[in-house]
This record gives sequence, structure tokens and C-alpha cells, in this order.
Amino acid sequence: MNQQRAEILSRRSLRAYANNQLSTAIAWAQQACAEAPDWGPAWWALALSQERSDNDEDAARSFAHAANAVHEPCDLPIRIAWQDFCDCITAAQNDLPPALLAASRACHLILDDYTPAAFLNATEDEDSYELLGLFSGHPLPDHSYEGHGDTAATIYMWRRPHEHCCEDYQQCLAEIRNTYYHELGHYFGYDEDGIAAMGLS
Repeated sequence: MNQQRAEILSRRSLRAYANNQLSTAIAWAQQACAEAPDWGPAWWALALSQERSDNDEDAARSFAHAANAVHEPCDLPIRIAWQDFCDCITAAQNDLPPALLAASRACHLILDDYTPAAFLNATEDEDSYELLGLFSGHPLPDHSYEGHGDTAATIYMWRRPHEHCCEDYQQCLAEIRNTYYHELGHYFGYDEDGIAAMGLS
């Protein structure tokens, strides 16, 4: 097993996955699996691109290989229905204190399955291949300044990355809520410490 070579190939695969270059990502990951067939992360990288390519049967087999690998096995992803994903966010909104709920209505919300490459390429982390959510636009405190209201405040959230990072269904629901509150905190103008001080979960 050449794990060092497999790690290089897997990183290339995940970068191609992040850029939605799925054929390239699958090819790199297949080479990684050939180099280290008992190493879980290689199969995980392959499964991600197969899943995003709608090759569900191949993805399921690759995720199973990743979970059963001898070296660094990876947990199987959680599955959450699209409606449950949307309902979880709606419930998080409805649980906001009235003043925050009213203020949040001016912030757009866009939901999708996968993080677009443009958002990933804008991050400082070159190894990042998925995001749970992102706030874009000017925070609410800036809207009092001339011209700042021209850029629509928007929260983006993505379903599949939540499935990929959680160990069970309830944890996935909790993570979705946390992501929404985290990005909403940025809309309200808070830094990371301020978001934590909001006490929302």
C-alpha cells in the first residue's frame, strides 16, 4: 500500500470535486484507491464525486468501502430528505426571539445541495472542499450607511456537506440549526465571539 501517493491523489480529487470537475475527481480518486485499497479516505473521495455525479449505486459501494477500510475508516454519511432540511431551517427561524425573527426577514436564504466552486475558491483554506453555509453581503448594521443596501444580504446553506460531517440524524439536524444561526449572526454584524454570545442553538 502506497498511502503517501494515495494522499496526494486524494487531495487532487477533492480539489477537482470542489471545482465541480467530477470526471477528473473520479479519475484521481480511482488512482488513489488503486494505490491504497485499504485506506478509507481514498474511497471517501471517490464516493463524494460519484454521489455528486448522481451515480448513487457506485457512491454507496465506495462509501461502504470507506467505512470498512482497514486504515482510517470513514463513517457512512447521514441522509436527510430535502424537505426535512428545509423544515429544520424553518423551525430554527421560528424559534428566534420575535425581534430577531423580524430583523431576519430582510436577509435572503438560498438552499442547495452542494457548495459552488466560486465560494470555495474565495476561502483562505486551500484544502476546503465543502462548506456548510455562508453569509454574503453587507451586515445589518451597515445598512444605515449610504450605498451599502445595494448588495442583498444572503445566507447560503448546503445540504450534502451537513450529511457528510455528522454521525447521526439528530446531530445533522442540530448542525443545520447551528449553521443557520451562525450565518445569521454574521448578518447581524457579530464576530465569532458575538455569535456565541447570542446563545442560539
